[in-house]
Parts: sequence; C-alpha cells; structure tokens
Amino acid sequence: MSPQTLEDLPKEIMLSVCSFLDVTHPQSLVAYAQASKSCYAVASGLLYRTIKLTFTTSEHLARDVGTWEKLLHRDEVFAQVRRLIIYQSEAKDDRRRTYSSLKECERFDDDSSLQSFWDIYPGVWGDRYPGFLGYREHGGMDRTGDLERIPTVWPLVAQLMKKLPGLTDLYFTCSLEFPACLLQTLHETLTEKKCRLHYYGFGGLTHGGGRDGALATSPCLYSYGPSRTDLIEPTARSLVLHQAPILKGLSVMLPFDMPSAHLDLFSDTDHENQDEDDNITVLSGHQKSKPVPLEYLQVRKVDTPNILQSNSFKLSSWATDVDFSALRVLRLEVAVRPKKLPAPSMFPALTTLFFQCAIDLNPYFRYWDTVLSFLRHLPQLTTLQLQDWSRWISVLPGLKSDLRRLHLSRQVRLDTKETVDCDDIHKLADICPQLEDLSIEIRRRRSDENETSLYRALGRLPRLQTLEIKMDPWFDAFDEEYLAGHPLDPPGPYRQGHVRDVFVNGAIDRSLARSIFKVIDAAKAELSGAVLPLKQLEVQAPTHDVPFRHRELQPFLDALRRRWLVERDFRLDAQDMLHVREVDLKFKSEHNESIAFYDNGPYTGPDEELEPILSIWRRLWPSKGEGRPWWEDWESWPLALEA
Repeated sequence: MSPQTLEDLPKEIMLSVCSFLDVTHPQSLVAYAQASKSCYAVASGLLYRTIKLTFTTSEHLARDVGTWEKLLHRDEVFAQVRRLIIYQSEAKDDRRRTYSSLKECERFDDDSSLQSFWDIYPGVWGDRYPGFLGYREHGGMDRTGDLERIPTVWPLVAQLMKKLPGLTDLYFTCSLEFPACLLQTLHETLTEKKCRLHYYGFGGLTHGGGRDGALATSPCLYSYGPSRTDLIEPTARSLVLHQAPILKGLSVMLPFDMPSAHLDLFSDTDHENQDEDDNITVLSGHQKSKPVPLEYLQVRKVDTPNILQSNSFKLSSWATDVDFSALRVLRLEVAVRPKKLPAPSMFPALTTLFFQCAIDLNPYFRYWDTVLSFLRHLPQLTTLQLQDWSRWISVLPGLKSDLRRLHLSRQVRLDTKETVDCDDIHKLADICPQLEDLSIEIRRRRSDENETSLYRALGRLPRLQTLEIKMDPWFDAFDEEYLAGHPLDPPGPYRQGHVRDVFVNGAIDRSLARSIFKVIDAAKAELSGAVLPLKQLEVQAPTHDVPFRHRELQPFLDALRRRWLVERDFRLDAQDMLHVREVDLKFKSEHNESIAFYDNGPYTGPDEELEPILSIWRRLWPSKGEGRPWWEDWESWPLALEA
C-alpha cells in the first residue's frame, strides 16, 4: 500500500494501526512515520510516548533536556508523553534516546517480559560498585560526579516534567538520591494525574525523616529498587512497605559479602524469629498492619546466586508484610533451599516466574522433585525462565499446558550429557501446545542428520514464533571415549579430533542460521490446525562454555563466537523473505581486538604454542590466498538436508 493510499484512510483507523505496530513491530511504525508529513503527524504521538534522559555529566543532562524540549515543541506532542526515563550512563551515545532504541519493557508494561530495569540498566550497580551497597557511606562518589549538589540541573528536569500533562510513569534509574525538586513536582503537579514513580537508585527510604520520609510516604511511589541492602532488615522492610500507599513493586538487593546466597522464604514452620517479627511496629504505632498486596517482587544478589551455603539468611517475616496472592511477577534470582520453597497455592495470580536453581545440592534428586512440584502447581503461570537447570533432570514434568514462554538455561558442566533430544521436543509440543517463545540449548553434531532432525522436531510446536537456540559445541559421549587400554585415560590430553569437532560445531555463520530457520519453518508447514509461523530465530554458539581451558585455544574460540538473528519479513506480501543480521557487534569488536593483540602484542602468525591448534584450523579451512586473516577465514558446515 502506497503512502498516498494510507493518507486517504481516516485518522482514527491509522492511529489504531500505528498502536498495533507500536506493540508488534516498532520498525514498521518508524517506516510509516517516515513516509510523509501526514503519516508522521499520526505516528508522532506514539514515537514520543516514552522519552529518555541520560547523563554522564551535568552538562550532558542539561543538553539532553534542551534537545527533548525542542523536539516536543516542534511536533507539539508534550501531551503525548506517558513515560519519562532518567538513567545513568557512562557512554555519550545520543542514539540511546531514540524510539528505535527502546526496549519492550520501556515502551509499555508487560507481565510476561523477562527483562526488568535492573537487567537493562546494570550500570547502576552491575560490575562497578560506586553508589552501591553503602559506597558513599565509606567515602566514595559516583564516577559521574554528585549531580545532587548541582542546583541548576535537576530544576531543568522538573520544568520539563511540568510541561507533560499526560505523564503516567517516571523511572529514575540512577545511583543517586532522588532529587527533592522532582519529588516536589510530582506532588504539586502530577499527583492528581496519578503519575507513578519507579525509583531504582541509591537512596534509602528507611531512615524515617527528611527527604527519605517524604519519598517513602509519597502517594506516587509505585515501585522501589534500592542499590543498597536496607530491606533485608524486617523493621526497615515493614516501614517501607506500610508507608508507601500505592507501592506495588519491590526489588531487593542482598549484600555481596553475605555468607549465604539462599533464601528462607515464606516458612510457616520456622518460629526461630517469631518473637522478633511480632514486635515489629509500623511507624509510631503498635498494631500490625495488614500485608501489602505487591504485584512484582525481585530478589537479587551480585555474587554466586546459584550457590547454597550453610548459614541461612532468614526472610520468613516477609509473609507477615506481603500479601502474595496479588503477586503477578516473581523473580527469585538467588537459589532457594528445597524445604523452604513456598506453597504454590500462595501465588494464585502469578503469571511470570524467574527461578535461579542451585548447583550444590545434597540430597540431589529431592531438590529437583520439589522444584518440579512447585512449578507444576502454579495455577496461572504462563512465562517461565529457569536458570542453571540440571542437565540430568528433565524439566518436562514441571510444565503445564498454558505455558506460553519458556527460557531454559542449563548448568555449565564438563560432561557429555545432552540437554535435549528429539523425544524431549516432541513431548514438549504435546505438553505445551500454546508455547510461543522458547529458548533452549542444543548439542551440535557437525550438521549431520541427527542435528537436522532436532530442528525439524522444533517445527512440531504449532504456535512457536520466537526461538533462541544456544548451541553446545561439545562432542558426544562416543567421541569422548579413549581406546581401551590407552595410557592416556581421562583426565588427559584431548585428541586433535576433539579440538576439530569443537571448531566445526562452534562455526555458525549467516548461511547456517538461515538454513536452521528454513528447516524449522518447513516442519511447521506440515502441521494441520491452527499453526502460527515462526517469526524470529536467534542462534549463538557459547564457545566460552567448552571444557577447554588452555590459553592457546581461546583466540580461536573467540574468532568463532557469533550471534545471529533471523527475522521473517513483517509484510504480508513478503512472508517468505528472511532477514539475517549479526547482533552483539560490540562484543565481536572487543574479541577481534583481543585476537589481533593476543598475549599483549600484535598477533601476526603462529608461535610454538599456537601452531598445533592453527594446523587443525587450517585443515578445516585452508587459506584461500585472499589476504584475509585466519580468524575471518572460516565458514559453517551445511546441514544434512537429505535426512
């Protein structure tokens, strides 16, 4: 349909179409907006529903505010802004504020989203500790400088907020205390309009007075995720929960130096701290308040979240403060002891669960039986992400027919146990016929018939539209065995064939990614009934997980590391067209640099240590004499499509 034809349609119809594109295919919304001035006039309101302010310095933040004011004034869309995100960044990249750069969870609320603001803005705490876990209390300061002390910056943001009459959500994701002028603007200008504050920052709400008290009792505070650990204390937790009148979301950080990484959640049988819990007061009163009906709860920890240690960290009192019957999203990003798993009946409304599995368990199988039973009896669960699931335990007994999204990450173990086979995929199709989004790991087999059959089996999932495959490049159990009586019994040197197979299985290029998509799509075409086409496939080879730890092998594994995204064309008249592009290019450039300057110097050719491995590489991919370096001179093995 030409732009002229689109312009002839009523504005109300095109606005509905644009709203649909905003949710399903943002790229098409951008393309429509660029078609003509009249198209842009219709779409601009959606393009500006979410705006982002970033800062690395006070000058950068002020410039960002000025840029947005000019854009909003030019297009007369101040009233269309619904979300304002203020986030801290170390990179001065203006592209991050564009509509195309927005994550799904930034554009609109979605309970099934597996991303949170702590996932997409890890720089607030992530790998650097300034502004995190009491850093300032020990004399530290943010790398960006303390903007709180610069009086001319935050009032500019406050003035912008006053010009946004339709603002419904303010996200503050910074390692700074919440500015007083922004809080005043929320209370004086936006409270009646029910603007919600989502505060993911440094400041705490548990000190009771001054600005902390004003923020904790704010009628706008909707979700709270501190970069510090105040909420592990029962009294502090109770104060925060019962002071904020509309609080629905909470993200709890556990201390990185805590001697335990597991949670004792919701225990009705553990009365060790019952007296302490009964003595908790709320503000100045002496009567307990009713549990708060949270809708979102995240419990996270920086280090070793999958390790269970002997000393238990008690969170039994949470059941007295929180009504979990309203909880829709639960992210347990730390391991939980099996006997302390809550009863599934406590979560009648839970639709999304992130569950971090433990890896040091005794007894072993009892833990997985308990977890499977817990998953199986969650009545409303539709989105499930399992982290570090055992390679030896099938997840199928814990799944239900209503599941729509499943992301399964297996434990990294140096064994030959395959994570999934054709029979597993067939059973998954029978158990979860509504599955639309799947992320799994598959063992590569040098592109042979058995590997191709796995991709065909994935085509048995009738409603599957989004698929992520993490390739396991390790060889199978037969190839791992040594000849009987051979003196080099494991553990011992790996054979050259082992290295060769890892290279073959780790080599995933554009052509192979496209072939995998076509095999799965062809298998879906053979199904009858209501079948949805595969829309997106993501393929990557985690070569860092292979059990080779030799220094000499690492540059070769880095050279093979690729991540491909295959997408079906969104247009109805071009559904057979596939678009393949490489993602994570920043990661690729960083690793290419590590290859070129391997071992603290330019890598121009093999040395005595690298030469044996390079000879295996060249046996697979001989030099074509085109002057290309060895790390670019490779290609994948094609699939055996005759199977």
